Amino acid sequence: MLSDGALQYKTTIGFNKDQHLHKNTTCLEHPECPNRIEECRAILHDSGLLHVCQDLEDFPALDDLDLRQSHSEGHVNKLLKEAISMNQEALNRLCEDYDSVFMTPHSVEVAKSAVSCCRWLAESIVEEKIPNGFALVRPPGHHAGLSSACGFCLFNNAAQAAEAAFNFGADRILIVDLDVHHGNGTQQIFYEDNRVLYFSVHRYQAGNFWPHLRESDFDHIGIHEGTGYNVNVPLNEVHLFFFFLF
Repeated sequence: MLSDGALQYKTTIGFNKDQHLHKNTTCLEHPECPNRIEECRAILHDSGLLHVCQDLEDFPALDDLDLRQSHSEGHVNKLLKEAISMNQEALNRLCEDYDSVFMTPHSVEVAKSAVSCCRWLAESIVEEKIPNGFALVRPPGHHAGLSSACGFCLFNNAAQAAEAAFNFGADRILIVDLDVHHGNGTQQIFYEDNRVLYFSVHRYQAGNFWPHLRESDFDHIGIHEGTGYNVNVPLNEVHLFFFFLF
């Protein structure tokens, strides 16, 4: 890892280099695979963007207690104390408890490295060590909620980045989530929190598109102090999603 003195004040792209250890062992053609990151990185390299940015792969080790800023103690312990020591067969059985989740014996550590990357970038931006950052990491995070993994996500990277920013003095955070799927986990984590405005554009199809949640609709706007700080733009026609993005 670069020391603070070696950092340059320019856009920083973070990768978790161990992401290749997280893969689906029962479906070898699964779309959420190491090649996603490798192809994206190759495109950034070939386009010349990596040459004008700061490319980092090593970050401070994650303090496991930080995970409890956005996840329940039960969820954190289940992954850190149980899943991390399971063999592949036991992990496959564990994943059956979740909706669309897979793990290898390395997945929890890989997920921690993804969180570490996101937290470090957020902290460095708030401290004005870098102007902005882009985390190209796996596994993804926005379906992981307070107490459960979900949708290929073990820990919520965006929520962890937000909490890291708050720790270093940020007052308010805007999370913009443009994805074909609703980030149900991020919404759940901040649903009562007026420090975070969560804005999501996603395919909905009247609840018939995954994750099939009523909470993904436009009228779920937060509760208590978080009322008005959750904004969903659910798209009910497929062509609208592509029109909105492009």
